[in-house]
Amino acid sequence: LADDEERLRRFEREAKTLASLNHPNVAGIHGVDQVEDTCFLVLELVPGEDLATRLARGPLPVDEAIDACRQIAEGLEAAHEAGVVHRDLKPANVRITPDGVVKILDFGLSKPIHAKATREGTTTVESDSFLMTEEGLVLGTPTYMSPEQARGKPVDRRTDIWAFGCVMYECLTGRRVFAGESLTDVLAAIVEREPDWSRLPAAVPAEVRRLLRRCLKKDPRVRLRDVGEARVVLAGDAGVEAFGDVPVRAKGSALAFVAGLVVAGVAWLVVTSLRSDVVVGPDAAGKAFHMTVAWRRGVFPISISPDGDRLLFRQEDGLWIRDLAEAEPRRIPGTDGKDGLSQYLWSPDGDSIAFVRDGSLEILRLGDTRPERRCDLGRRASNLSWGDDGSFLFEIRGAPTYGVHLLAPDSSTLEHLDWLETEGRVLPDHAHPSFLPGSEEFLVTLGEEGGAWIHVASLKTRSTRRLVRGSSMATYVYPGWLAWVDEGRLLVQAFDAATASLSGASHELVGDVANFASTGQAAFSFSREGTLSYVPWGGPSRIEWVDREGRPRGPAGEPRHYTDVRLDRTGRFLATSIQTPENWFQDLWIIDLERDTPQRLTHEIGWEGTPIWSPDGTQIAFSADWHGPPNLYVKPTDGGETREIVPFDLTVQDGGSWTPDGGSLVYDRSEAGKSDIWSVDVNTLERRRLLATPFSEREAQLSPDGNWLAYSSDESGRREIYVASFPDLAGRRRVSSAGGDQPRWRMDSKELFFRTGDKAIASVAIAVREGRAEPDRETIVIQESNDLNGYDVMPDGSRFLLLRASEDAFGSVSHVITHWPRLLAE
Repeated sequence: LADDEERLRRFEREAKTLASLNHPNVAGIHGVDQVEDTCFLVLELVPGEDLATRLARGPLPVDEAIDACRQIAEGLEAAHEAGVVHRDLKPANVRITPDGVVKILDFGLSKPIHAKATREGTTTVESDSFLMTEEGLVLGTPTYMSPEQARGKPVDRRTDIWAFGCVMYECLTGRRVFAGESLTDVLAAIVEREPDWSRLPAAVPAEVRRLLRRCLKKDPRVRLRDVGEARVVLAGDAGVEAFGDVPVRAKGSALAFVAGLVVAGVAWLVVTSLRSDVVVGPDAAGKAFHMTVAWRRGVFPISISPDGDRLLFRQEDGLWIRDLAEAEPRRIPGTDGKDGLSQYLWSPDGDSIAFVRDGSLEILRLGDTRPERRCDLGRRASNLSWGDDGSFLFEIRGAPTYGVHLLAPDSSTLEHLDWLETEGRVLPDHAHPSFLPGSEEFLVTLGEEGGAWIHVASLKTRSTRRLVRGSSMATYVYPGWLAWVDEGRLLVQAFDAATASLSGASHELVGDVANFASTGQAAFSFSREGTLSYVPWGGPSRIEWVDREGRPRGPAGEPRHYTDVRLDRTGRFLATSIQTPENWFQDLWIIDLERDTPQRLTHEIGWEGTPIWSPDGTQIAFSADWHGPPNLYVKPTDGGETREIVPFDLTVQDGGSWTPDGGSLVYDRSEAGKSDIWSVDVNTLERRRLLATPFSEREAQLSPDGNWLAYSSDESGRREIYVASFPDLAGRRRVSSAGGDQPRWRMDSKELFFRTGDKAIASVAIAVREGRAEPDRETIVIQESNDLNGYDVMPDGSRFLLLRASEDAFGSVSHVITHWPRLLAE
């Protein structure tokens, strides 16, 4: 949170609002303070146990439950009068002191109540943070969500009254009012089912029963409107008999609603409506629910657990699990490894995960902290599949054992399945083996005359049989489907695993799944319980000019899937990488910014990126994955022959910058999650290591005069920008204060720009004193913006070219659809 200035401002404003409550039933906030880079709240110490812990032992006696809920109502009333909605009231956020005082904790999801008009003319709750949205944003914990929260509708204090009713019901019965085995079951119960009133103890007074019914009315228009009324009833004051059930006009058949859950700081679920014709079954549990997970940081791939309730994904600090029924994700201990960690997947029973770290296959049982190392697969292993019997299938994309391999249970010896290749049939670059139930057969993509085909392969008979033409990531889906991707379309077809035969026609389930033709990876996964998770391509990015005062100066080129922006030394020509959504290949383009004319520079199959202009503008160095991990190449800008300038060695080579004479390149070389800085003579191809430490140094940028090298390093615990003299790298100085990457020099070498950890653009003046670089204090030139993916600066530093991601950029959102077969209704 402290790394996000926008959230931090919201945090401080909200803390001040809550501090003003000063009520005995609300845990107090005494202040917001900061020591150096650490921001913190000063909170009241509340002894005792939380209500959830107490209720785990059973319901409260009726009189104790009524007294506890009266105190909760008093605290909520004070908050509502101060204009604050809690939004996440639940037993875990209520604490009972040894003296019997009840205090409400954790207003972390609360927001000030201010009416705000949306574009559609409706009214919603105003937000001043990155969680701001109109209809479709949901905060809270699913079990205590109000129906309007579950539908992503605007909320007000009546949402807290609903949650208050849920807490009161649980205090009296010891059971949650709306429960279920999965997130889908809970949300369906909230929207469509009535509480089981028969569970209330006989000793509950009639007026309290009526109060509880009013709190849990699904239609907020007839729900209890003021929690102060509840306080009056629970205090036993006069007038309680006035409560009665208010009749609700029956509505027509419900559409399939869309539900969501926001996780502050990591992810939020934004819901979107499904067509009414999707609902084909009478039971609520069988309806399809579509949830869009918007991630604050890009994540890919995302793997859904076999039970459909958890998402497995990777961040810089390891693997994480996002339980859809919990409020926050959690990092999995024992899975750190940064760039050296890849290829993660669930075990068939969902109790363990497997991943490849630094070339080794490791297995971690969830709940443990130390994984078991199975064997060394090598750094070229990809596309793992975990069989029911504990076997693994995977492929190696490189000599000497290119192809599909089998790792049998309890074995560390790899078997190369070379029998898959026969005369007239070859393994493509992405065979993508995937086990069928029982682990004796598997799906595999094989190249034959006329294209690629999905085959069923038998480990017993060492034979294969065709199934269907074309494939990317063919997968068996329980209880009987074959799924694959064809040009971004996720297709499914009925499949009998026992006979390995297809039936009926194929159906397009989703039309925009991200996929990578060069590797065969496609961004989808299925649970065994009928839930689909996938990542879409995302919208195109845009490039725009901004002056030093942050004022927009117009677009540069059409919106497309740009991934890099690098200007030549004249500032007229732009080198960029553009992705093709149909197959996610990436090619280099040159754009004449004065004439707005793009010209494609590369046409190879694969990924090309990080273009670097030579000083005279006649050549571009870049990285490409044509033969495996990205390697360095140089190509003339007039379209001449491409040259490989670093020998291929299975490490990742990424471009940095040219020396002023155009004779050498300074670049990054990465292996096992660690990067060092190297140089290569573009004529002799002689290489040498320039900078190697226990940390990762990358993004090497030489000043135009060749005297200084700027780069980023993670030695402080986060990536920061450093400057040292070149070529001796003496007199190193750190120039960033709160994170930094993407260093860029002004043409006179007297000013350095970089992107801060908050995605702002900062400037540092560089003076030279006694042969040492003396950076001035950094200043923010362009304010932070979450959509800032990249940038470059004009030679004189007067304008910036900003690369801005779309709201639904690749990796920023993923989708979860429960009961997906319901989408195939005829």
